[in-house]
Amino acid sequence: MLFRSGGSPDRHAQMKRKQSVKALNDKEEMQSALDRHAKPAGIYDPFSADMQKWDKVMFACLTFTAFVTPFEVGFTETAYPLEGATLVAFLVNRVVDCFFIFDIYVNFCLAYFDADKEEWVYEPSRVRLHYMKGWFLIDVVSVLPFEWVGLEMEGSNIGQLKIFRIIRLLRLIKLLRILKSARILTRIQALLGWSYASFELLGYSIFTLTVIHWIACCWGLIGKRSEEHTS
Repeated sequence: MLFRSGGSPDRHAQMKRKQSVKALNDKEEMQSALDRHAKPAGIYDPFSADMQKWDKVMFACLTFTAFVTPFEVGFTETAYPLEGATLVAFLVNRVVDCFFIFDIYVNFCLAYFDADKEEWVYEPSRVRLHYMKGWFLIDVVSVLPFEWVGLEMEGSNIGQLKIFRIIRLLRLIKLLRILKSARILTRIQALLGWSYASFELLGYSIFTLTVIHWIACCWGLIGKRSEEHTS
């Protein structure tokens, strides 16, 4: 991060973060900025009722991804052809994928706060360029259909090759979606009016539970691979 001359870098960075959080929490400022100018069609207010509902949906999808995807990689085997519980899990995963794909469109139309200029940006061209330069690539990579490729390979004669196992592990790329949680939780904090301490406590609690779950899934994956090599 670049700092202006004068003052300590840490102090300056802290002041910038405080200014950004204050502006993000100030819903009246956002509404005032939209009222001063004609709001372009198709640009969404991050604090609107519809976005509140969408943030809750995305938070549920992120929670599902954070806990279910590592479990599937570490403990389950995908039986081909799909049937029963395996088919249900596959279909639920595809529904979640559809939500994340639609979220890419939403982010192309979502107003954002420019911390440098200390203003809300709602011009369509700037909003889309900001997203393209930021989270767009990560969001696209996280929805790539590695599971479809794995199923096709499992149904063929190359299902036992090392490349097949690598592709199965690539499903963990979906965990990149967890990076969205910071953006969504920040907006939820602003809407709920939580204190900074309460928000941080919740964040650390979720982080701790998630890491414990991931470690357990890693041990499960190691054990499964050990059994394959010894059999």
